[in-house]
Amino acid sequence: MTSNSLNHIQDPLEPKSKWRALVVVLLVSACAFLLSFKYEETLLTKVTEDLADVRRANLWKASQFDYQLQSLLGELSHYQLSVTGPSSSATDAGQVEGVEQQTIQKKEAAQRLTKKFYGFWELLEKISGYEHFVIRELPQYANVHLDLVTELDAIEAHILALGGTAGAILDPESHELISSQLAPYQDILHEIALAANRAQAQAMASYERTLLLSLRLLLIGLVLLVCGVIALGLFWRSRERARRKSADLENLVSLKSLDFINQGISVFDRGLKLLSANQAFLDIQGFPAHLGEQGTRMEDMFRFNAERGEYGEGDVDAQVHDRLALAKKFEPHEFERTRKDGVVIHIAGTPIDEGIGGFITVYTDVTKERLYKRQQEQEIQGLQNILNLEAMDHIGVGVAVYDDQFRLIHANKVNGKWHGFPEELARPGTPVTSVIRFLAEAGAYGDGEIEEQVTTAVERLSLRKEQKRDVSLADGRIIEIRSNPLEAGTVFVSTDVTEERKKTEHLQNHDTVTGLPTLEATMAIVEKVFPALAAAGKQAVGMRIQIDRFGMVNEVFGQEVGDRLLKQVGQRLRGIVDVNTVIGRAGGNEFVLVDDADDANVKANSIVKVLKAVMKPPFYFKSEDGKSQKIGFTLSGGIVLFPENGSDIQELVHKSRLAAQYASTQGGNTFRFFDWQSTRRRFSTDSIRVENDLRTAVEDEQFVLHYQPQIELQTGRMHGCEALVRWNHPKQGLVSPLEFIPVAEETGLIAPIGDWVLRHACAQAKQWQEAGYPPFVISVNVSVVQFRNQGFIEDVRVALQEAGLEAQYLELELTESILAENLDGTRSILEQLKNLGVSLAIDDFGTGYSSLAYLTKLPFDTLKIDQAFIRGTENHNWAIVRAVAQLARSLGLKIIAEGVETSEQADVLADLGCHIAQGYLYSRPVPNEGFGSYLSQYETPVDAQDGQEENVRLRIGLPSFAAIDQLQKTAMNFLIEHPDLKIKILYDTSDHLVEALILEELDVAVIMSTGPLEMEPVHAWLDRPVWIGAYDIDLDKDASVPLLIHPEGSPLRKRMLDGLRQVDRSAHVVFQSAAFQGLIDAVARGVGITALQMASVLEGERLNQERCRVLDPEENGLPVLESVLCGIYVREREAGVAMDGQTVLVDNLVDLFDSFGCERVS
Repeated sequence: MTSNSLNHIQDPLEPKSKWRALVVVLLVSACAFLLSFKYEETLLTKVTEDLADVRRANLWKASQFDYQLQSLLGELSHYQLSVTGPSSSATDAGQVEGVEQQTIQKKEAAQRLTKKFYGFWELLEKISGYEHFVIRELPQYANVHLDLVTELDAIEAHILALGGTAGAILDPESHELISSQLAPYQDILHEIALAANRAQAQAMASYERTLLLSLRLLLIGLVLLVCGVIALGLFWRSRERARRKSADLENLVSLKSLDFINQGISVFDRGLKLLSANQAFLDIQGFPAHLGEQGTRMEDMFRFNAERGEYGEGDVDAQVHDRLALAKKFEPHEFERTRKDGVVIHIAGTPIDEGIGGFITVYTDVTKERLYKRQQEQEIQGLQNILNLEAMDHIGVGVAVYDDQFRLIHANKVNGKWHGFPEELARPGTPVTSVIRFLAEAGAYGDGEIEEQVTTAVERLSLRKEQKRDVSLADGRIIEIRSNPLEAGTVFVSTDVTEERKKTEHLQNHDTVTGLPTLEATMAIVEKVFPALAAAGKQAVGMRIQIDRFGMVNEVFGQEVGDRLLKQVGQRLRGIVDVNTVIGRAGGNEFVLVDDADDANVKANSIVKVLKAVMKPPFYFKSEDGKSQKIGFTLSGGIVLFPENGSDIQELVHKSRLAAQYASTQGGNTFRFFDWQSTRRRFSTDSIRVENDLRTAVEDEQFVLHYQPQIELQTGRMHGCEALVRWNHPKQGLVSPLEFIPVAEETGLIAPIGDWVLRHACAQAKQWQEAGYPPFVISVNVSVVQFRNQGFIEDVRVALQEAGLEAQYLELELTESILAENLDGTRSILEQLKNLGVSLAIDDFGTGYSSLAYLTKLPFDTLKIDQAFIRGTENHNWAIVRAVAQLARSLGLKIIAEGVETSEQADVLADLGCHIAQGYLYSRPVPNEGFGSYLSQYETPVDAQDGQEENVRLRIGLPSFAAIDQLQKTAMNFLIEHPDLKIKILYDTSDHLVEALILEELDVAVIMSTGPLEMEPVHAWLDRPVWIGAYDIDLDKDASVPLLIHPEGSPLRKRMLDGLRQVDRSAHVVFQSAAFQGLIDAVARGVGITALQMASVLEGERLNQERCRVLDPEENGLPVLESVLCGIYVREREAGVAMDGQTVLVDNLVDLFDSFGCERVS
């Protein structure tokens, strides 16, 4: 818009009517001022003339005539008295003097009279003009002035005689004559004086009134004039503001700037005519170019829209009229309008203030935003339909559903109640960040910066993965929150796991054998109590108690008997102390006891007496042959005193262990107080010597490494080896690690020894690779002391770097004792090691009494089962191995069994799912040279043949209950057709096949499942199981169903049990078999019914032969079983013979499943 266009804006201060009003105001003000001035002038003139008349008439002097005449007559009477007073003859000098005095007085009186006379006459002659006043006011006295002058003329002769002749006096007749001539004028002049006074007073009053009125009129005129001037000033000021506003508006609606934005903008004046509009305005509205010209009426635009149906059906004139009526209100407005072509326009109009008038309106195309919002609403509605959100209010867990922008869609009442959310956090649309911040501020995520906790939680959610975490609420409850991503959002399920977590915490903090607190839990309890004891000035006694010669119990009677006896000992110890005494198990055959005391020494001696007494009765147990036996135990222990021996809990634990070690050398049934002198005596003959020699060994590097191979049980190939340190003592030869490692750990020498082992093991592994041997993993043991060393991670990095060994070929073995302290710190160190690329193994698993829950929290790759479980012949040992193997496989860990000495042990371990074995069966630990020879015999250096051998191996996994005949036939045909391939076929339950596939133990697997797995199948079908029974079986609908059931891990087993529960049909298991033919035989004999895939029973002849039939669910009161997913899963591998064979096998399996008539899903 140009400045010329702004001149057409109709300023409400500039219409002609307003100009006329302003001129009239100014004219009226000026006229009023002039009239008041003129009238004032007239009044003042008249008053001035009146005052002039008064002055000319000498009224103020005339008003004194009566007073002057009265004064003259009084003086005349006084003179006469002085002349006619008593006289005496001058008889003596005194009398003469009196006569003279009288003569003087007469002369003075005559002079005063003369002066008064002529003074009055002079006043009478000087006054002029007053006769006009007398004639006007007192016409009867018109000639009094002339008459009085005449009388004074006549009297003058008599008065002159008095002043001119010495001793002249007025005779009585003259006096009477003068008095009689002047006396009448006294009353007349008095009356004239009164009239003159009145006239003078009236003139002055009139003057005062006129003057006051004039001042008022003048003030009114001035006020009007000032108002006019002010109005003129305001007018000019308003014009200036309008000018500036016009300039601002000109900048605002500059066409050059408006055409650069994608929002439409229009400016209309007060007459609703277009001043300016940018191109986007025309584009968004769909207007032709002529409607964008300056001066176009808003009415024309409304009519254009109405005629083309933009406002819907209706009368065009009425539509235009209604919209013009709204526009003429000049009110702010904001709304959305959907055009006929579907374009949604957001319109926001703002009146132009400051006197300019009109509208500035902004038009925004929000079609995409509204379309996205509708899609979101549809997706949300879809989620609501899928999740049945209304029903969530009736379930016992907290459920909250969020959209893909993490805004709340719906949350049930339980969710808000459990978390204590305020009402505003339960409203739809609430962002998840607000919920997270509320929980963080409530301390649910523990200590830390609130914003950091919120950021971390939001970042985890943005991964769109299934996650779970616990939050601790202020009321002590623990809520597990699981987040499950959906197609268009995320659902959060909150479960109160307080009791479960308490049980887990109890298991973590309590020994599973005795039920007593663990050493770590005991230390934590005591650490909280010590400050209060110190503040109260109390003491405490701590004991580390050992069961003498308890090791032989496990060796002779087995660990199960040993555990039962440990439990009995724990119960006796717990029974002799009060509830305030802390007692726990330190591991192995050791217990700890802590109690407060006024005198720690006295209390310690008292406790020792009670302990010895309570151990006197024997302990009873049953041996393996069922016979009851008894055994007696004694106790030994070390005693520390608080605060005498220290106040730090770690220091006291260490000292109690030293005291206990000293007591154990005293023959048993002995307790010793800690003191450094006794400790030094205990270790002076053994440990001190070993320590001194060991320090020399570290300096001189008197250590050598022996290596023991680790063999893959399935292939017989070498997986790697373990590096074992030996001390080559210059005098004693090779010293067992059992003799020097404990001393090294106590003295801190384990750190340099461990570093030496690490560096040399890495260097040796690299040398073997350079010699042409295939790369393999070398395992190195790490002690607790070495692991806790602050520079341990850097030591590992440097060792790898110096040797040039890739981190994937180094495995660090850590004992369970590492898990006993500071789990968070341990996790941090392990994660840093993993970041280096090394693998981690937990060594001697099963001997440290640690919680299995730790395995789920720490990033281990391998689990090593201690040799004590392998070498033992007890059945429960193999049960433990089986349980540990299943646990490790479920966690995706490799399993290494130590101490394998016989082929029978190796076979059992392979059947139990162990992957790798280590022991004398394969080789004793041998030095470098011997292990090199072993490699030459056991493994050939890397060559083309080795790679080819790996490339021709194909491992196949098939389910036990999936059309077993057809699958077997297909697999056997493939085996015959491909003699060049090394094929291994594994039949197992689907759960075990999944584990094997994850652990890369299989290349191809056919897996049945009740739903999708973490892995994606390359091909998948749905197959509906059917009920199978004997021809003559009769199922009573009210009776319990006899089941012939599949083993754990079979999806058919789950479908059977779940289906019967859904229809409330009771069932009982009469037969369970892992053999397909065994189930068919049991069905044929009428023992019970089972479920099989339809593909397994397609051949009708076979059913007839076996006297079996497919049961109708409705006739027999059985549920229709849900489908199971049959998938073919493969492991990616390099191209080659095995890959080609794998492709052929998959194609054959696809053809087989397609022939079954199953529903293809991928």
